[in-house]
Amino acid sequence: MQDMAHYFPKQERHCGVTLVELLVVLGILTILGFIAVPVSQKAISRAEAARCSQNLRNIHVALSLYLKEEGHWPQVPPELVAQPKVYGEAWMEKLEPYGATMDVWICPTIKKDLKEQDFKDPEDRPSIHYTPTPFDTKPLSPYRWSTQPWALEIGDAHGSGALVLFPDGSIEPLNRTTRRLGGN
Repeated sequence: MQDMAHYFPKQERHCGVTLVELLVVLGILTILGFIAVPVSQKAISRAEAARCSQNLRNIHVALSLYLKEEGHWPQVPPELVAQPKVYGEAWMEKLEPYGATMDVWICPTIKKDLKEQDFKDPEDRPSIHYTPTPFDTKPLSPYRWSTQPWALEIGDAHGSGALVLFPDGSIEPLNRTTRRLGGN
């Protein structure tokens, strides 16, 4: 057998990376980064919206349990509406025994947005991000109209209108709700 080295000369191997290869890899990583950032921001936004909807469902359960056990809608003095912190704390106190803990009252998106704002007076910052409807003490009032909201998110945190909680436990953005009810 003849010497194979004669037919296959030894090729030089290089162990380093050329500048062109490095630039190509960096270019690909940059493009992937530009694609991944918006996708991850959308995923975070959807997760926050899902958490917000779950919070409203928990408030629905707490309100339903309160109504069933006490025989009437929880009452919070109307004069507290002008004091957001006290008003929110009153609702939390009423519904905490029924599972609506402090975390349930806080929308993750609004919480993030409020941290970025500078409030001159901390009392102006709301302690709850969902406002229950102040019904009377009649046990059937909260069920009288199927389109009467039980609670409303305090702002349009998710881009399609504030979330609205209905007596059947369904949750819709306010923009879709007003169209369904014949509004503009």
